[in-house]
Amino acid sequence: LKVGKGSLSWHLYVLERSGHIETFRFKNKLFIYIPGNEETILKTLLLEEKSLKKILANICYSEATIEEIASKHRVSVSSLNELMKWLCSKGFVERKGLNKYVCSEKTKAILEGA
Repeated sequence: LKVGKGSLSWHLYVLERSGHIETFRFKNKLFIYIPGNEETILKTLLLEEKSLKKILANICYSEATIEEIASKHRVSVSSLNELMKWLCSKGFVERKGLNKYVCSEKTKAILEGA
């Protein structure tokens, strides 16, 4: 595309504000998707981001805190917090305490199928 970054950012902002797209960040990458396709985007991410599968497995099957998981997988805490915020808002994980999360059954099923 021969579109300037500013113009592209503006149009993405307008589309997101109007509800036509949703976005989230992970590892300094912006992921853009159509609302309602959250399971599909998570499955795709699990295939493309090998570390994400390990991170989610740690969340689902261990008692590790966000800081411990971030350190183990060499991901910044802020990046992992942003991902957790998105996963919580879409029902893939639930917050349990200050720095701990638990996976939903839906997420465990996705992980086992990936």
